[in-house]
Amino acid sequence: MKKIIVVFALLLSLSAIAQDFPGKRPELLLGKEVKVKALSGIASSLGYVGFYTDPKLKNIYEQTSFETKAEAIFGRQFKVENVEKTESAELSKLTLKDDKDEILYFKYNSSSEYYYPFTVVGGIKYPADFYCDYIDEKTDKFSGKSTFTTSNTEGVFFYKVKNGAAAKYYMQVKALGKEQVAGKGAIVLLKNNKRIDKPESVVEVTTNRAGSFIYTSTFELSLKEINVLIDSEITDVRVIKFDSEIKLSGMLKGMLDCLITK
Repeated sequence: MKKIIVVFALLLSLSAIAQDFPGKRPELLLGKEVKVKALSGIASSLGYVGFYTDPKLKNIYEQTSFETKAEAIFGRQFKVENVEKTESAELSKLTLKDDKDEILYFKYNSSSEYYYPFTVVGGIKYPADFYCDYIDEKTDKFSGKSTFTTSNTEGVFFYKVKNGAAAKYYMQVKALGKEQVAGKGAIVLLKNNKRIDKPESVVEVTTNRAGSFIYTSTFELSLKEINVLIDSEITDVRVIKFDSEIKLSGMLKGMLDCLITK
């Protein structure tokens, strides 16, 4: 019970932290000033994705061979005048206006934080239940057993199996490799230099369309390990000898914090 109270307090603290990505609640951007941030990596040569000149989202703004050229939009600031849902559950249309009254439209994808191009002036204050939007619940009508599963983020997700007052927690991690090897074990590294070692965890090997090998390990989490994950954010995972860097660690932590309260 004490653990749940602590985690609930952590959830409440989200409302006091300024954030930029509104997740499944794009309406949090309404009336906000947003600034287009710099692109990184190969995206800097390809341009920005999602900017249009028409409300039907057909005409790409300042189009290059791919999308909007970077120099046409980088650093500009807009006010979000309107947020409109589309037929797709993941997509919304943002109406943007700059200080010269130029209006652009942005196709917002709630499942793609990696390609989200804005910082929010003053930030977004997340509601306490923000990350609970990313947890799916299923109940077996015969046994009454409930399973709560977080969204798969960068190959990592958590799930909780609840049977009456008893509950068990599990974690799944994935890493890509160019060679096929046999083995077992997984490691999770955190920002505070703590780690979770699962040397006996079974590893499943599959392949993707590119021909790479996908190494997947699923294991139960002890109460001690859950507390380690609550205290910090994941930076990297290793499956056998293959590593994967985790960039959306804040989202994973937020979902786990909510999962514990279920």
